[in-house]
Amino acid sequence: MFASNSPFYQKLPSSTPAASDSGALVSSLKAQAHKYYGTATTPNVAINTGKYSTPLYVARNSDPAYDITAWNCQSHTASVAVYLNAQLKKVHIPNDMQPDPSTDGSVAIYNPDSKELVELWRARKNGSKWEACWGGKITEANKSLGVFSGTFGASASGMAKWATTIREQELLNGRIDHVVGLAVPQTKKGSISWPAVRTDGWWTGSELSIGQMLRLPASLNIDAMKLSPAAKTIAKAAQEYGIIITDTSGSVSFAAENPIALSTDRYSSIFRGRAAWAEMAGDKSKGEVAFPLDKLVALPLNYRAPVNAGSTPPATSTPPVVSNPSTSAPANTGYAAAVKGAKPSLYWDLSDKGSTAADSSGNGRTGTLSSVTTGVAGAIKGNTAVTTQGKSGSLVSSSAATTPSSSFSMQLWFKTTTKSGGKLAGFESTKTGNGSRYDRALYLTNAGKLVFGTYSGKVSALTSSKAYNDGAWHMVTATQGTGGTKLYVDGALIASNSETKAQSGSGYWRLGGGNLKSWPSAPSSYYAQASLDEFAVYGTVLSATTVAAQHKAAS
Repeated sequence: MFASNSPFYQKLPSSTPAASDSGALVSSLKAQAHKYYGTATTPNVAINTGKYSTPLYVARNSDPAYDITAWNCQSHTASVAVYLNAQLKKVHIPNDMQPDPSTDGSVAIYNPDSKELVELWRARKNGSKWEACWGGKITEANKSLGVFSGTFGASASGMAKWATTIREQELLNGRIDHVVGLAVPQTKKGSISWPAVRTDGWWTGSELSIGQMLRLPASLNIDAMKLSPAAKTIAKAAQEYGIIITDTSGSVSFAAENPIALSTDRYSSIFRGRAAWAEMAGDKSKGEVAFPLDKLVALPLNYRAPVNAGSTPPATSTPPVVSNPSTSAPANTGYAAAVKGAKPSLYWDLSDKGSTAADSSGNGRTGTLSSVTTGVAGAIKGNTAVTTQGKSGSLVSSSAATTPSSSFSMQLWFKTTTKSGGKLAGFESTKTGNGSRYDRALYLTNAGKLVFGTYSGKVSALTSSKAYNDGAWHMVTATQGTGGTKLYVDGALIASNSETKAQSGSGYWRLGGGNLKSWPSAPSSYYAQASLDEFAVYGTVLSATTVAAQHKAAS
């Protein structure tokens, strides 16, 4: 699509320089792969397909044309909409176009008739009109390097998603002829590398910069390594063309095209019926090894950049600076307002950096953070969350004992891919360990189904019909009162029963794990490896209308 001199199409020479701090940068990358959903022995490297990946559409001039308008989901000034609206006039869109179904809502549209590429973030069809929170257009894409001007585009870097996204057919063919994009949880603050034009990084240690490249050395014999087919294909691309850091994300993840835009979804065959992350880790029963993160070499900043790459266009030619839409959006104050408007008795937004979970309810019911990872990308744009490690001691728990109301609601956002389940939240007689009294339990089964239950001489539990260990953020709300017990997921009621009682007595609210002995479909691990955010407890039963409105306020 892009010009022949686009950096995304250039093969690397057999010998490339290494950044002076390459060892530290690669060590940081590997540590993140263990820290974010990996284990002590196996790094987690994902390939996003059905969510948090961009659908790629081809449009023609015969398709309907739309003036895509700005959806002000970040509460920017009106001038921002003016700039975006001017970019996105008369965009031809296929009738069957659907954006990524995750909260990113990204989509890319290339029109070979006009040679225009349009990429959108948080796109949606509102009635008969299309709108987006942000995006941009590259005119004469065939003459472009594949980078959006100013602050336009849908990625943190300003680089076109179309340029670095892995195609389904490439994985089927076993060959990728372009640079591949990699998103990581921690990227360096205030530093970018050509061809990136902006960053959403905010870490200040040994992190890679947005736009920085890595490669596997040309001397590495990839064919001699026992890799899964998908891992081998990506490894060869990393050796021949390189990897480029495109975004800040919730895990170390490559992006493949979203199958929502494909006539046939063949990823299950590509990944041999396994999860993509499992394929990147290798099938141990076949003697396979994980994708060789530790063999990567970080290239210097601005590798092969033109001499004038650092020149800055006139201020009048670019819109106001808009931080990367996908991960560093301004904090969504509307969601917090919706929670506080329902008068919680406890509200931990979990954006804390130290060992104390602040209570935003105003009631002073703080929590203690123990062996959890803070500062991870949160469920609410602009906020951060915590990740629990799936083991005893990795918890958030009440600093002081409390006695819950007989009628109550509890609410939590979570994201996980665990296959061993775990307790997400509950109320126990002890701050740590397995309490002798344990109630108001919200947990995942090994299959990823949600269970919520209370104990009043016997366990009464509700179980979801579907699994939620899909790596996406979900809001779960459980209520109990005179009208029975109800379980909501993502603002919608999914299960209910007539139980009106829970166990009495004082104790501690806990996130991340606890006792589940004798509870139905108890998972193999009582402790959950998951990202957790926005925990709230109410002394009343929230109505279905309130729960739905709170979920909507998060978007």
